[in-house]
Amino acid sequence: MVKITMTASLALVLATAAHAAAPVSRGVCTEIKDVFYLEGAEADSADAYRREMCMLDMRYPKGLTNFPTVVWFHGGGLTRGRKYFPHLDAARIGVITANYRLMGREGVTSPEPAISDAAAAVVWALRHIAEYGGDPKKVFVSGSSGGGYLTMMVGMDPQWLAKYGVKTTDLAGLAPNSGQATTHFAVKKFRDDPRQGPMPVIDKWAPLWHCSADVPPIVCITGQPGYEWPGRAEENELLIGTLKALGHKKAWYVRLPYATHGWTSTCGDPYIELFALGKYPDQK
Repeated sequence: MVKITMTASLALVLATAAHAAAPVSRGVCTEIKDVFYLEGAEADSADAYRREMCMLDMRYPKGLTNFPTVVWFHGGGLTRGRKYFPHLDAARIGVITANYRLMGREGVTSPEPAISDAAAAVVWALRHIAEYGGDPKKVFVSGSSGGGYLTMMVGMDPQWLAKYGVKTTDLAGLAPNSGQATTHFAVKKFRDDPRQGPMPVIDKWAPLWHCSADVPPIVCITGQPGYEWPGRAEENELLIGTLKALGHKKAWYVRLPYATHGWTSTCGDPYIELFALGKYPDQK
């Protein structure tokens, strides 16, 4: 696991003092708002937009140690949205929810800034969750829609975590909720790709491009075809099928009956909760 250097620790203290609100008791859990999650040289070199966006909120159980933590990324097509807590058991599961840079703002026309920020937030969780009682070996990544896409890219393409000395296998699991497994439609839009709409593209910006047997345990959740966005259920099922064909032993697909794309964000939460608590068949 990644070790915290003195410089990184000092950066965390200074960033937290400058940005984070005081911890607030919320019944069975404690919440901390607006922690700046970049550290060291990356924090020092961040421009104003990145400093604005690279903030996380954290909720962790009271009186519990070695709890699992879900790092959660909001949806919004990579162009809008902001951090919020999903509906997971606050007494047993820690949640870190993070903002990230959005395409279409401040000259951002590539998904790279969003993926890079998501990776930095995940690394912050791995480095620091033990300070709050959590188990760094039980850090899961999840998100809805655009956040599901980020979940897959961070957890399936090793380059994003590798720059921090972290492996995708350091993650306990991935739980993308209605994420796009092909190249995200916002990526196609901003590069003027002629294959717009539901026409799939699979290149380096597609989670399907990065399938391997080394991907962490993963559960892909979508709504039902006819209610879900066109192709979304089918491409997620293809991703899980591809992983299994490559020899992956811990990959599951969940199709939520009658759920629209919007409803998956709520209806999928119980499956994410089960996953984080280790309740899936053959998950151990």
